[in-house]
Amino acid sequence: VKTVMKMGLLHLTYHGNLVQASLPSFDKLLWLFVYLHWCFDSSRQKVSELLGRKRRAELS
Repeated sequence: VKTVMKMGLLHLTYHGNLVQASLPSFDKLLWLFVYLHWCFDSSRQKVSELLGRKRRAELS
């Protein structure tokens, strides 16, 4: 977790847009964890949709 936090801070500080770069560390980490949660949730929804399609195809 520490490594992800450090990588996120460095990325947002040096490669983020002007607003992201000027945020305090706490806000950068909050943004990072919200983004990671969104990515995980989005991937989980895609897998659920694919499994649902597969099940419907098997039943047809």
